[in-house]
Order: sequence, then structure tokens, then C-alpha cells
Amino acid sequence: VPSSGFSTSHVCRGGSDMVYIWEGTPRQTWLVLTPEEGTVAPGEVTTLTLLADMRNLDFTPVHQQVVQGEIVFRGPYWFDAPVIPVTITFVSSTGEDEAGLPTEYALHQNYPNPFNPVTEIKFDLVKPQSVKLAVYNVLGQEVARVVDRRMEAGYHRVSFDASSLSSGVYFYRIETAAFTDLKKMVLIK
Repeated sequence: VPSSGFSTSHVCRGGSDMVYIWEGTPRQTWLVLTPEEGTVAPGEVTTLTLLADMRNLDFTPVHQQVVQGEIVFRGPYWFDAPVIPVTITFVSSTGEDEAGLPTEYALHQNYPNPFNPVTEIKFDLVKPQSVKLAVYNVLGQEVARVVDRRMEAGYHRVSFDASSLSSGVYFYRIETAAFTDLKKMVLIK
């Protein structure tokens, strides 16, 4: 689900002799009902949109997690108030396939950055393959080999200890048969 959220629309029809009036505020801050209030005259149709704003979630959903609820219309003159069931299924857009493996190669920014003297470097491999992860100074000279072996597909993290290096700007580069990338990091002692 994109961070901007998604919407689903529902239609409510007024009866032949009843005017529906609604006013609603979802119990969750990440749900927004639009319009919040209004009137549906007999024979008219209106559309209500329930927007789920993923930036305001008060929990962390997992892929394929289902949240069920309902929109309940209440009022002093309703004896059989309409109820609209709502089902929201969260779909991961993190670049994972159903097996939980990355679908794209990636080299992530080290953390922390700047660092002293240890930092963590993360990278994602789509397929098993040989990986070389090396650190270079500003002159392009290799100063450390962090990884140089065959690795399985998946999300990886390695710790880099720069105790033997001087403060300054360094670059770390990943090389595989299918992917190469370079990032900058700063060592402060």
C-alpha cells in the first residue's frame, strides 16, 4: 500500500420516505471518512469514501494482514440503521516477494553515519551469488574488504570496524555479477 494510502467508496441510498443524515469520525486517526456529514434525500445516491492514510497508522501492519470493521449509521430516528462492512488488507510494497525475499538489489546507507568506529552496512540480494563489499579512501585505494564470498539471496547486514583507519570520508562498494553500487560514509574519531 503506498504511503499516501488508498480509498474505497460505498454508496448509501435514501429510502422512499426517509432522509438519511450522517455524521462520522472514525475511531482510528488513520481513517478518514469523506464527507464527514451530510444528507441523502429519498431516492438520491451519495458516495462516501473511507481513506486509510498509511502515514498515520498507530500500528505496524504485516503483509496480508486483514483489518475488519464496519461503518455504522446511527441516529435518533433509525430503527434499522444501515451497516457497511469494511475489510482492509495490507499489502507490502517493500520490494519483497511472497517468500519474503527481495525483488530488487540494493545497497543501503550505512548506519550510523557519521560513525566511530563501527557502523552497519545493509544490502539486499535477489539471487545467491558471489559478493564483494570493500571500503575505499578518497584516492580510490581499497582500505578494507568487508565481504568476499558467496552469499544466499535475502537481506544482509554486516558490521564494519574502522578502528585501524583515520578520520575522514570513505566509500563502500558492493560488486556482484548482477549488481554494483557505491555509497559514501564518514568516520569521525
